[in-house]
Amino acid sequence: MIINDRVLQLITDSTNKEGIWVSSNSFVQVDCSEMHAFIGLMYLHLIYQGVKEPAQSLWNEEHGMPIFPATMGFQCFKPILQVLAFNDKSTWNAYYRNDKLTSVRKVFTLFQDAIAHLYWPHECITVDEKLFTSKKTDAHSCNIGCRNIQNLE
Repeated sequence: MIINDRVLQLITDSTNKEGIWVSSNSFVQVDCSEMHAFIGLMYLHLIYQGVKEPAQSLWNEEHGMPIFPATMGFQCFKPILQVLAFNDKSTWNAYYRNDKLTSVRKVFTLFQDAIAHLYWPHECITVDEKLFTSKKTDAHSCNIGCRNIQNLE
């Protein structure tokens, strides 16, 4: 899975810290299983509605999708959506001047690592509609990123 346990735990911890910081006593902390359900519902929201409709319409009894209320109530979904965070904001000031992606850097790095472990290149690789052949068949020795394209022949 692209969102592995490390990414899920980081998002869960960061969201819980943000929830406590924003609404101290009223925020109910979430665990990894709730965050996993939340991310799944976000995927489904994009599939069914895209960004055209408000999320709450998917919980509508008459016109909504039954999987949404069966997975998580909207009253649980909304607070998570309001405080969703990808890192600890207390560390932003030290890094923000040099790195504009500070807010998502850790999650993005873990996400890249997860993708690298899921992808096993074949001896012929297509990059941007151009076919390259590779002498390397080990997935960890062949990086397909733009910065490492010189590894391919």
